[in-house]
Amino acid sequence: MLIDMKRSLRERSVYLDEEDRLLVEKAIVFAERAHHGQRRMTGEAYVMHPYHVCEIVMEYGADVTTICAALLHDVVEDTDYTLSDIRQLFGDDVSLVVEGVTKITKGTFSKEERAAVNANKLLCTATEDIRVLLVKIADRLHNMRTLGIKKIEKRIPYANETLLFFAPLAKRLGLSKRQKELEELGFYYINQKKYEVLQTIIDQYGVIMKRVVGVLVEEKVLDDEGISEWTVRKRSIYEAYSLLQEHACLRNVYEIEVITHTILECYQLLGKFHRLHAPVEGMFKDEIANPTSLFCSQLMTTVLVGEVLVTICIKTKDEKKREEKGAFAYFEKGKGDLGIQQLTNAIIPAVSLYPIQTELQDVLAFELFQTQVIVFTKSLTPISLPKGATAIDYAFYLQPDHAKKMTGVLINEVKKPIYTVLQDMDVVEVISEEHETIHEKWLTYSQTSQALQHIHAHFQVN
Repeated sequence: MLIDMKRSLRERSVYLDEEDRLLVEKAIVFAERAHHGQRRMTGEAYVMHPYHVCEIVMEYGADVTTICAALLHDVVEDTDYTLSDIRQLFGDDVSLVVEGVTKITKGTFSKEERAAVNANKLLCTATEDIRVLLVKIADRLHNMRTLGIKKIEKRIPYANETLLFFAPLAKRLGLSKRQKELEELGFYYINQKKYEVLQTIIDQYGVIMKRVVGVLVEEKVLDDEGISEWTVRKRSIYEAYSLLQEHACLRNVYEIEVITHTILECYQLLGKFHRLHAPVEGMFKDEIANPTSLFCSQLMTTVLVGEVLVTICIKTKDEKKREEKGAFAYFEKGKGDLGIQQLTNAIIPAVSLYPIQTELQDVLAFELFQTQVIVFTKSLTPISLPKGATAIDYAFYLQPDHAKKMTGVLINEVKKPIYTVLQDMDVVEVISEEHETIHEKWLTYSQTSQALQHIHAHFQVN
């Protein structure tokens, strides 16, 4: 198995020039020597893990620095070799990336504190070179693929961290395929029963989508000569669960992706869809003229096919390829206009050192990766909250003690339940009693770490 894996890595590296292939070969041999005698819980040679991580980044056509760092990412942490050895043998860039993914020693930190410090270290190093995150995502993905071998008490926290931190990180890097796999695996290990129920529900709705596609096929709209290919895409089970928690419709789980040859054909096809099926007002986005991401340039529209609302995404073949590669696309030789530091700055802003805290993963997940909404107090003071935040989150943000007594909320002067999800520009006023009304079920409707901490703390004390 080890011999086959090394052969596979060598074959995959053919897209590199000769000098880079020699450096990769050197890293393959060095990793095997460094991890000699070490075993994983599966019983296989430990070096198979960095080999698999390397395989993942190679699937994206990674550059030589990312490949070597993937092969060597556990050397400093798990062997007697040092960063100085890595720097001397493989250069400053590889050494920096390896340093970024190397966890600190346990020392006097608690388990929770150590996780916080490691996450902080990872992000701070990533502000110097985004490739730190590319390797870490690949590392986490392979560990999630083999998570079943761990005891359940270790699986749950690891899967939860993956959903809160690493899946959103993959999204920010434009690695939608990896994001989906991390979410699928994470949600499966946290709640297998709910995962299976949702899978059934989503598959049942897939029957409706098949009928919709049948209508479009009959109209020959999908046979347009400008179309290179088309497919029905569905979100991950976890994404679907998150949408349903926000009371979204099942139709939001599916979309039809249409690939054209040119940008002009994108707009021509959009017109054809709109002529055949009425577009829904306010549901059109032109992310070709006004891109919202480095990795996605497309037209998005929602149309009514019969009695079913359907989301259609239209993009060129080149954009589809760039979207699939995410940040890796900018490391291909001769491609991309951004340098390493420019790309790093565009993807992740400079991160100041966070204080050590056990809830850091929550803070990072919401503050770094979530879209924000702006709501206002009665006196029109603006408050920024993560998208999906409820009136409960708002109340605990403003005044935790007062929040424990809330019974309702006025949103734009209309009385609403306290679990109402807030929207951009809402004016919010908390309605409360003199006595505490706080209930454990509020945890279900809380989205921010601040609200969750206060509610947890209340019931731990009481």
